[in-house]
Amino acid sequence: MKHLLLALALGSCSIAYGQPRLEPLQEKDINYGCGCSFHALNVVPDVKNMLLMWEIMSQAKMRINGQLETFEVSEPKSFRKAESIERVCDRTVYKLKSSKWSATVDCRATAVCAQDDESCESTSYVGTLFIASAKGRKAFKVQGTCGC
Repeated sequence: MKHLLLALALGSCSIAYGQPRLEPLQEKDINYGCGCSFHALNVVPDVKNMLLMWEIMSQAKMRINGQLETFEVSEPKSFRKAESIERVCDRTVYKLKSSKWSATVDCRATAVCAQDDESCESTSYVGTLFIASAKGRKAFKVQGTCGC
């Protein structure tokens, strides 16, 4: 039932032939540590409905059309004043590339660490995950966290 609700949330029931179908990662696909993870927007984030994840200095993982795909992750592009700390609403773009797919996560910070809070180590985001290949392109609304 949870997978059916997630599929409806992703809009995968209306995907035309050739467009990517995004599925939750399986438990065996997931690494735990510092990095980023993204879930469908308006779904309670849980390991059972993670759509995209990567650890720092590692490849990203997504399940597309039933297959586990790995992606190289480029250095994120941040759109904020030079040398300023991250603030709520700051935009960050992550680019990912595999042999078959390209993906972009274009997101805005929704929660950031206070400058003087040394115990805080993560930033929360909402945005859009774009997945594309020669056969089609699809956008998914996502929420996620990067940090430790």
